[in-house]
Amino acid sequence: RIETANSGISYSARLDKFPAKIGNWQGEDIKVEDRVLDILGTDDVIIRRYEDKSGNSVILTVVYSDNNRDSFHPPEYCYIGGGAKLISKTKEKIPLDLGKGFIVNKLVMKYSRGIIKAWYWYSAGDIFMDNYYLQQADLALKAFKGTGLDGALIRVSIDRGGAEMESRAKDFIRETVPFLKKVL
Repeated sequence: RIETANSGISYSARLDKFPAKIGNWQGEDIKVEDRVLDILGTDDVIIRRYEDKSGNSVILTVVYSDNNRDSFHPPEYCYIGGGAKLISKTKEKIPLDLGKGFIVNKLVMKYSRGIIKAWYWYSAGDIFMDNYYLQQADLALKAFKGTGLDGALIRVSIDRGGAEMESRAKDFIRETVPFLKKVL
């Protein structure tokens, strides 16, 4: 494990390479409680609040494991377990360069303190997917073949703002993808 310079939080050598600055967004780590790491079965978790120069913020969560496919689960389970009510779950396409893109899940959750919107997806190796069961099947097949179990859950969330903030969150996702591809 390598210590990060800005927070004293340590990550695996792989997640340590994930930048605190992405475009106009500057990140600050949020400490993950030990009980959460125990539940996930991995220490390779980033929770980082990124803020742009206008004061808009998003929270990026990356849960990575290279040997335990049990580390991943749909985030709505955690939200509902924490007292949120699921308002909607839909799919959205995040467009990338050259007309490419990928599908993510979008959650709208209601808490007593307001609304949270979150976009999430999974990786199995270097492939992004929106379906938990496909990720699990891909990881199980790779384990059977002996080619590895590395995968991740990636989530970007916002707790305020309307359509403009949703647009900024999706821009953040687009800017983040190249860095995710390098470290996952």
